Amino acid sequence: MTAAVDVETAEFVVTDFDDLDPSEYTTGIVSSASVPFVFPFTEFRGRYLMDALSCGWNVNMLSAINKCMTIVDDPTKIIVDIIVMYPETNQPEDNRNYTTLENYLRKQDIRGYYTLLSDISAFIKAHPDIQYRYLVQASETPLPPWDLLSFTPELAEKGIELGKKDAKATVEMGEGESFKRFEHDFDKLSKDRLKVE
Repeated sequence: MTAAVDVETAEFVVTDFDDLDPSEYTTGIVSSASVPFVFPFTEFRGRYLMDALSCGWNVNMLSAINKCMTIVDDPTKIIVDIIVMYPETNQPEDNRNYTTLENYLRKQDIRGYYTLLSDISAFIKAHPDIQYRYLVQASETPLPPWDLLSFTPELAEKGIELGKKDAKATVEMGEGESFKRFEHDFDKLSKDRLKVE
């Protein structure tokens, strides 16, 4: 399943690949990754679609759960694994002076990080019966936001190796442990934020 936004209506559009012909898979995927101002929107099944993240949706876990509930009749039979590209702490890696564009992208990155954490936490609280197995979170920044469009073999390899390392560490923690740690850390972060405000 993928999610996108209709450019003309602002409607959130979920694409279930069980309903597609295999020849449509690529366009379905591209439509959910058509980041505004970076890539053109994608025409798909009579709609003009763009990346849903750009409109504030970080993760669409609800559609995945709804799909699972068409297959099983009990939420305790659903197992959720999540991969997060943001590192566990969203701190800059150096103290250099950033350009205006880099500062803007950094701001967006920080906002996305905290919105994503909040979305995951709210989802867990709203669906407590689901089995939350592995939450793989990057141990370091895979790429700074201004390098996300640098499609080089070196950067791709760096991301792949980081993913393997972090997935291995998460699995070695044991089922459910990464989610428990996440909930503890997020609750502490929320309390610390309230103290500041």
